[in-house]
Amino acid sequence: MLNNMSILSKSVIGFAILIVLVASLTVFSISQFNYLLESSEKALHDIPIHNAILEVQYVATKGHLYFEEIIAGDKNESSDKVYQLWNDAISYCDIILNGGQKNNGTYVAIRNKKEIEIISNLRMALEEMISYGKQRQQNLKTGQAGSEADQQFDAAY
Repeated sequence: MLNNMSILSKSVIGFAILIVLVASLTVFSISQFNYLLESSEKALHDIPIHNAILEVQYVATKGHLYFEEIIAGDKNESSDKVYQLWNDAISYCDIILNGGQKNNGTYVAIRNKKEIEIISNLRMALEEMISYGKQRQQNLKTGQAGSEADQQFDAAY
């Protein structure tokens, strides 16, 4: 078939194939670039939220450690410090749920229903932990390690 064609016809077919290939690669490259752009925007949105979740874990754990030291009799730790840490954890939950600014960071509220449910449950657990902590602290004799109050507190934690 190609033997019967002129050089001009063969050149036109060859260039047409090249143009189709270049056009296909261009469309593919543009679509991949758009995907990359969307992914980077999502990452820019998600990174502050992940940092806020890590802050919740950090301040809740730090407060728990200080609280256990206070219950064990350490007079060098302050209950106010513990409750401030736990309230900070709750405020980070609020920031994650509602968006806003905290410690020079700007947060966009989460919109995924499952994530909202998880963070809302985390917030409620923190409030429950604070309540059990106050109960343990009010009656140190029944709030010692292994007691029912301690078990409720640890379950909330």
